Parts: sequence; structure tokens; C-alpha cells
Amino acid sequence: MLDLKEKYLDLEARVEALEGATVSGVPKLSIAARFDAQYTRISEVGKNINAKIEHECSAIRAEMREGFAAVTERFSMVDERFSTVDERFNTVDERFNTVDERFNTVDERLSTVDERLSTVDERLMGIDERLMGIDERLNAHDQRFDRLETLLVGIDAKLSDARQH
Repeated sequence: MLDLKEKYLDLEARVEALEGATVSGVPKLSIAARFDAQYTRISEVGKNINAKIEHECSAIRAEMREGFAAVTERFSMVDERFSTVDERFNTVDERFNTVDERFNTVDERLSTVDERLSTVDERLMGIDERLMGIDERLNAHDQRFDRLETLLVGIDAKLSDARQH
């Protein structure tokens, strides 16, 4: 068993020697030390990347703040213009209200005129009926005059014949 223990210790020493010389890639450096070195390097690279990302993010945030400030300024200018336009629209609305009032007044006047014209139409219809009555009476008189004329022509003819005989 002693022999076995010696072999074990010998093999362990050889493995450590191989690990130090071959496995880690760096002579006389153990794998554990090599992992620590790699971890330290990766941590440093990660910190550098985080710092770079933070720097870029800060620059982007600053640009975005400037952009948003410019947009806000433009929006405030647009708001001012819209307030001016709103005032103009209010003025136009007031003018339209005035025009509507005038149209209402004109509509009332036209309604009054329509009523008057309706009354005039009724009166003219009455006059038309009277004129038709007068027309009928004149036609009757014309017929009488035509008969009288016919009688007078007949009397004149008889008188002319009597004078000639």
C-alpha cells in the first residue's frame, strides 16, 4: 500500500506540474491562478464596456433632451399661432352671428312682405272676379248694342227704301 501511496503522490505532483506548464497556457501558473487572471480581465473589459455604454447613453440622453427642448419650443410657437388663429376664428364667428341676426331680420321683413303680398293677391283675386263680372256685363251690353245696331241698320234700310219709293 505504501507503494500505491507513493504512486498517487507522484502522479499528483506530475498533474500539478502539467497543469502549471501546459494546461493554463502560461508556464508556472496554475489553472486556478489562470482562471483568476481571466476573470479579472473579463471584469475589467466588462467595466470598460459598461463605462462606454454609460457614456454613450449619457450622450444620447443629452441629445434627446436637446431635441425634446427644441420640439417643445416649436410646439409652444405652434400653440401661440393656434391661439392667434383661435382669436381670428372667434372674430369670424362673431361676424357670422351678426350676419345671422341680419338675415333673421331680413327673414322677418320678408315674412311681413309675404303676408302683405298674400293680402294683395286676395284683393287682386277679388278684383279679377269683379272684372270678370264687368266683362260679362260688357259682353251682354255688346250683344245688346249689336242687336240695336242690327235693328238700326234694319230701320235705316227701311227708311231708305221708304224715301226712295
